[in-house]
Amino acid sequence: MRMHKVVLASLCGLLAWAAPADAQSRKTTPQIKVVTSKTVSTPVKEPSAFGETFEERSLVRARCSRGQLPLALGIASATHPLASQDLGTAGMSVYASGPAGTARTRLQALCVRGGRAPTYTGRSVRLGATGQGTAVKATVSCRTGQVALGAALAHGHAPAFGSYMSAPDGTRRWEYVAQIPESVVAQLGGNVSSLGYPRVACVRATGVSTVEFRGVVTPSMPAEGTVTCRRGRVLGWGVQLPRHATRPAGDGSWAIPTIERARFDGARAMSFRFNGASGDPSGAQVRAVVICGTLPKG
Repeated sequence: MRMHKVVLASLCGLLAWAAPADAQSRKTTPQIKVVTSKTVSTPVKEPSAFGETFEERSLVRARCSRGQLPLALGIASATHPLASQDLGTAGMSVYASGPAGTARTRLQALCVRGGRAPTYTGRSVRLGATGQGTAVKATVSCRTGQVALGAALAHGHAPAFGSYMSAPDGTRRWEYVAQIPESVVAQLGGNVSSLGYPRVACVRATGVSTVEFRGVVTPSMPAEGTVTCRRGRVLGWGVQLPRHATRPAGDGSWAIPTIERARFDGARAMSFRFNGASGDPSGAQVRAVVICGTLPKG
């Protein structure tokens, strides 16, 4: 009887020791892939100065394959400004906006399968005073140990000509600011109703860092270039523009630059092209922030 107790105790100890190793063996390595869509043509109706909502027929989608979840949206090519980006388990989408005509857009979806699944969070924000004009402003945070991968094109309906930023603030926070100058608010008689939709994918990551692209866009010269992660791979990107518009100004002009390209080039690089800084012969400074890192097994 004593011998039986010793053998049973030893067996239980062996099982307890083996359990963590077994759990470890079940962890999966995340696989990240870029899914590039076909070029889509959508009609764009130029909104009035007071603006309508985006038209459903101007919506362009980027989907991951079955079993994958989205991390970030890429732009292989775009002829028109893209705005009001959505980001969630169902995929990603943007609206083509800008001058009336036909927009031709080719999107990319940066997708992950396996590892620890990303979670998605976000909010809708309205106008609020900033002391430097009127702006839609918000910060969205992820948990400790996670990296925030936000929707770069989250701006909603804005009259025009304000600065815009949707970019990382540290590792786990995402900052969103869409400014509307007081002069535009006054021009519209204070009748401004503007929304922003900052959305963020939160995912566990290690070795997180950023690299930046900076350039100056003039009416006759685009700004373009490629940036490469020094370590890890590309996980997402954000942007900062001196002006933006999803509606025309009172004189019918558009204060953009348009992001014609924000393309994932392999695992470690992104290629950017900004164009069309209308109404500003001195040029407009643009900035893109690329987030690099490694997704651990999960």
